[in-house]
Amino acid sequence: MGALGFMKSFLSITTFIISFYFFSSFFYSVLADIFTEPIGMARFIVIFFGFIISIIISGTFYRFLEDRERTWFPPKRRLLVTAGIIFFLVAVFGIDYWNDYREKPVLAAMKVNVESDSPFYLLIDRNEERLKLTSEKDIKQFFSYFEEVTVQRVKEDEWQLGKAYSLHLYNEKNGHRSFIISNGFIMIGESLYEVIDGDWNPMGVMKFLEEKT
Repeated sequence: MGALGFMKSFLSITTFIISFYFFSSFFYSVLADIFTEPIGMARFIVIFFGFIISIIISGTFYRFLEDRERTWFPPKRRLLVTAGIIFFLVAVFGIDYWNDYREKPVLAAMKVNVESDSPFYLLIDRNEERLKLTSEKDIKQFFSYFEEVTVQRVKEDEWQLGKAYSLHLYNEKNGHRSFIISNGFIMIGESLYEVIDGDWNPMGVMKFLEEKT
């Protein structure tokens, strides 16, 4: 394989990786709005469709490069293009990693829009009771336990085990959200967050919910 063939393969593989990453994330977010927690077959669907779409896009891009290789990739330009692609990949994944692990308000991590006209439904795993919050007062009071809390994503092995409560939140505008609350930590979906700042009171959250059931 010559330098030009390597360049085309490198660009096509890079296209595949980027496409698979973004399409998988997109399909997962869509399924998260449909299911409480995308597992089993849902995960397979995410991987399958992300893989198929990425193969199609990267294959089409490779053929596109073949048609224009002489115009686009003279010898002097190949090194510049390679360096640009590497820089782009590092920037994209670096920004994504930084955004995942930076400190942020817990409601931003939960991706919940509290300004919704639709009622919020809560399923408490501990007693399998389904709670409906419709009044503006109840909705504001529930989210008031979260709104001043700042969290930062950490590795799952950093979780200090303790008393924890599992909740499932649903709203037409927000879709499904699954999370586990405990002292000092909040599990949102499959991501673990440590409470960095704010008056975090998981017992207060559960007491409020028990009073409403």
